[in-house]
Amino acid sequence: MNKDKTNPIEDVVDSALKNLNLIADSSTIIGKPIANETGVVILPVSKVSMGFVAGGGEYPAKKRKKKDPFIGGSGAGISLIPMGFLTIIGGIPNFIRIENRTTFDKLGDVLPDLIDKLTSAIKNNKETAKNE
Repeated sequence: MNKDKTNPIEDVVDSALKNLNLIADSSTIIGKPIANETGVVILPVSKVSMGFVAGGGEYPAKKRKKKDPFIGGSGAGISLIPMGFLTIIGGIPNFIRIENRTTFDKLGDVLPDLIDKLTSAIKNNKETAKNE
């Protein structure tokens, strides 16, 4: 039995959590920035889901074969789903979503450009009408 701790399950949990920490650190969620010479920066963004379970107990006194009666185990699962990219162009951040895009998401991407084009077209039509 572990002499440093009163409960051996703590060793099992500590070991599993340390290994999970190596897998899912902050750079897993927000990836390393990709930059080019024009100043455009792209950061990949992911969704990380983790589950963890641990348990333990002791063998009954009649079935003990060792001095240490403890038995334990742990399990974990991890899911990593790419969500999109955070772009920074000219100091302006924009999130480009790649998972479960709805019509509204797609419309939100093109709407600002569409409004700019419509505004320019209306302005040009007014100027053309004024000059005629």
